Amino acid sequence: MKRLITFSLSLALLALPMMAKNDVLDAANAMYSSAKSIADYQAAKKKFLSAKTAVGYTAADEKAITNGIRKCDNAINNIRGANMKSLPEYSKPTPSAAPSLTVNGSASPSISLSSEGSSREVTIATNQGQPFAYDLPGWIYISDITPTSMHLMWDANNSPNPRSDSFKVTAGAKTITVNVSQPKGIPNVLQITGVKFANTRGQAILTDFGEKLFADEMRFLTAEITYNGPKTMTSKTVNVKVFNPNGTLRTTPYSPQGFTYSSEIDFEPGWAQSDYLKSVGHSSASTFDAGLYKIELYVEDELVHTENLYINAKDGSTTYLTLNNQEHCDTYFLAQGESREITVRTDGDWTTMDLPEWCKAYRQGDSLILTAEYNQAASPRDGYMTVVSGNRRVNVRLHQEGNYK
Repeated sequence: MKRLITFSLSLALLALPMMAKNDVLDAANAMYSSAKSIADYQAAKKKFLSAKTAVGYTAADEKAITNGIRKCDNAINNIRGANMKSLPEYSKPTPSAAPSLTVNGSASPSISLSSEGSSREVTIATNQGQPFAYDLPGWIYISDITPTSMHLMWDANNSPNPRSDSFKVTAGAKTITVNVSQPKGIPNVLQITGVKFANTRGQAILTDFGEKLFADEMRFLTAEITYNGPKTMTSKTVNVKVFNPNGTLRTTPYSPQGFTYSSEIDFEPGWAQSDYLKSVGHSSASTFDAGLYKIELYVEDELVHTENLYINAKDGSTTYLTLNNQEHCDTYFLAQGESREITVRTDGDWTTMDLPEWCKAYRQGDSLILTAEYNQAASPRDGYMTVVSGNRRVNVRLHQEGNYK
């Protein structure tokens, strides 16, 4: 049945007419890319405007056309502003009255904009004739500028940080700076950005979120998620898969089909939000072995985040030790000397031993940094060192090239 349906859909798709391409829009983009003068950008702007009525126009073209017009206007304004700045003072118009220029009634205006993309009219007052705007930030656009007003447009701020910038407005012999600011944006879609785990029992936190967990102390494994929220509050089901160190899916008699557990979460709008998921475990004894766990988070049925979690052995006995996820390690250095980083994974404390004289080692978090000195000899050199954790050892073979001249 699936093959028949697929075949029928394929025939239906073949029967659809090919959608015409908007060649005028492509031509406008090409004109903008090669434009150098005001006349060039004006011609490109005209071509963008005509793309709205061209054969092949669709609603999907509207954003590209609008952006193209904005870019042409900005380029024209910047050229005009640069031309004004290059004029010698004696060639600029000399008004009968003292030069004046204000934007929104101020000679040093500051304009606050909404985080969402929009536009507004801004008042201008000047006795200097036609004004020009230039040095525009990439997210600001100016059009229809006259001695009495200009049309100001701006892009949405899709970041968690506010932004501020400025541009110039010049009329005759007068130039002022217009400061613009915009608050941080609002996330448009839900994005889970991280997960931290704690050892809990009831309302008590036995080991805090993000701290090292030990197998014999475990009761309930509880997850705290951080996320950038959707545009509006949305309730969704978060399904969780917890895979044991041996790769099996951890389940309970209450687990939903194919998952370890699920939680209903009200996702709030905004950046860096957080919430807690349900827990898995037992109140009176640990049900967790030491080792590496993999946790997968699904919003509804879509995988949105994967996190690895080490639960450690408490009694000091090391159950695993890997270097760069391997139980052996070869490291190579150039003759002039250099540093290499090795990721150490273990559930115990670790140290190094048996380093050759020409190699130095230091610990940086869960990483081992090895630095080889300059090898002045023509012949390469080899050595070994050992990483030790409890009763486990991993040897590292060291090789450095010779200084061939």
